Amino acid sequence: MKRILMFLTIICLSLSFISPNISHAASDIDGHWAEKEMRAIIDEGIMKGYQGNYRPGDTVTRAEFAAFLVRSLNIPIDSSQTTPYTDVIPGEWYYSEVITASNNNLIQGNDKGLFEPEREITRQEMAVMIVNALDFMEVDSIKSPLNFEDHTKIDSWAYSAVQKLVSHKIIEGKPINGKLYFAPNDDSTRAEAATLIYKMLNILFPNSKNIVTASVGRDFSEVVNLQSNVSPKVDGAGIFTASKKLVAYYLNPNNFSVSSPEFFQYLDLSKSLGAIDVNEVNNKILSNKGILTNTGQAFINASLNYGINEFYLISHALHETGNGSSALAKGIEVGLDKNGNPVRVTSENRSTLTDIKKTYNMYGIGAIDKDPNKYGAERAYREGWFTVEKAIIGGAKFVKERYIGAGQNTLYKMRWNPDAPATHQYATHVMWSVIQAKNIKFMMEKTNSLDNTALTFEIPVYNNQPDYSPLPTGEAMYAIDTKLAGEKGRTTPDSLNLRSYPSTATKENIITALPKGTPFTVVGENGGWYKIKQQNGVEGWVAGWYIQLDKDMKISSASLAEDSAEEYEEYTGVYGKTTVKNIKLKTEPSSSGTLIKNIELPIGTEVEILEAFEGWYKIRTSNDIGWVSNNTIHLNNLSQN
Repeated sequence: MKRILMFLTIICLSLSFISPNISHAASDIDGHWAEKEMRAIIDEGIMKGYQGNYRPGDTVTRAEFAAFLVRSLNIPIDSSQTTPYTDVIPGEWYYSEVITASNNNLIQGNDKGLFEPEREITRQEMAVMIVNALDFMEVDSIKSPLNFEDHTKIDSWAYSAVQKLVSHKIIEGKPINGKLYFAPNDDSTRAEAATLIYKMLNILFPNSKNIVTASVGRDFSEVVNLQSNVSPKVDGAGIFTASKKLVAYYLNPNNFSVSSPEFFQYLDLSKSLGAIDVNEVNNKILSNKGILTNTGQAFINASLNYGINEFYLISHALHETGNGSSALAKGIEVGLDKNGNPVRVTSENRSTLTDIKKTYNMYGIGAIDKDPNKYGAERAYREGWFTVEKAIIGGAKFVKERYIGAGQNTLYKMRWNPDAPATHQYATHVMWSVIQAKNIKFMMEKTNSLDNTALTFEIPVYNNQPDYSPLPTGEAMYAIDTKLAGEKGRTTPDSLNLRSYPSTATKENIITALPKGTPFTVVGENGGWYKIKQQNGVEGWVAGWYIQLDKDMKISSASLAEDSAEEYEEYTGVYGKTTVKNIKLKTEPSSSGTLIKNIELPIGTEVEILEAFEGWYKIRTSNDIGWVSNNTIHLNNLSQN
């Protein structure tokens, strides 16, 4: 089953544990002999119905069964290749899934180049397709002797497939008058198809999930509005505000199937898994992870002490510390001022502080956006986290008391807090819980910790919750602040890319290049970028540090650069974030200035602005002070005049 490790989008599960814990409306499968199997397949999104009707006795077409297999294995849809079958036509509902099944050798056509997608599938054809799926997942199979009364009627091309499914106990035959038949040429019903897929998945993924749903008692659209009003972020650096559509996508539990890695955001974290092999953790998860290398025992101890899932703690720490490389992870010095208050040490205040110690913070506790290194380090000093181990175990205690032990016992609840939306939420990044979920699932699988592990998942249900909330792309991911809408301005560089959404991560979003002095009207703003409209009506996004608004409506980077140090005093307490990768600090405001210890700041680094001079900012990081070009910093809190 090596291929399981290759497909991280497939969750190891035992479907037999799913259906008893999910309430269902009345339907035409109530009391049916295959109700359990059909419920499980339906809950997985593999088989679909309409208004409670799933038609268990209806026959299944070849196209339908191909689609069932693609959905069962969660294979990414790929219809880019030309269809090998003359009767599989673009535009048909099944086209993409049939082509995907063909591309992955789950199905074959006949010698005439036909797939016959709308013909009913026979039981022996279905057996061959299931064996193809097992082969795709690299499951070893043996051939069992066939004792069916009609085994001689099985075609030669299907005989070995039936033998393999009998060995896996996926096929057991039909009892008729005390004898067992296979009926190879009978058309398969939806109930029979669901049963075979159910058994196949239990062969592939023999672990258990206990799924519990809970009504939130709030309207979904109301919660989307509440969450959108507390500045949810598109990015982990916390620069860009997410749109309501993006919030809705990540808020809606219906968007994440039981077989997706994102589903682990609903995992109950309030239990230690126990019996975790520390060597597996250190060698497979924490190897080459900076300060966190070989700290597996500390995480296991924290888990046992406070009743928290071990892999959640590890995932959280790796995420917050950049795989053990952040300043808070490696340690920041803090001392006490004359009033006994913890203060981060700098070269300027060191001589005034006492009892200086290096502090560690592995979960970002107290590291508020204004200056996470300063406040995170000072919080660590108050908590007594003066070693890596104390930070790991002490931080776990905080998370248990403030979140997991207070009812927010899943990643989803920590991020979205459905019982009290938009309050007491651990993160602002809309993807925080799904990122952590993928990591946890991967680590549990990597260390073989999913085997024989019973897991509980808690799914919130909102009133009027949509069946699906589409994932927006491009500009639709970003909110647009219209406070400055209608203001006029001009571009300042010789050439400035106008983009379809505010990101330089790709060239695909470049609309055109604007020459210096291009006039425009502001449509809106997000994260220091402006959506503008040219005189020719073309709209797009430009970075705010490359524009100048008329009538001093914005104190831009350019205007700050013209201020003297004395004039800048009024902006004391200004903070920002780096907007490009690997910024190097210099000793003076000049491109020819000497590099400071060859320091390179990653994108999103929080900085404090100390001074501005001729296009340069003097900034303070958690450990250093130096000069950088002002077009590499986005200012967080400059007011509009």
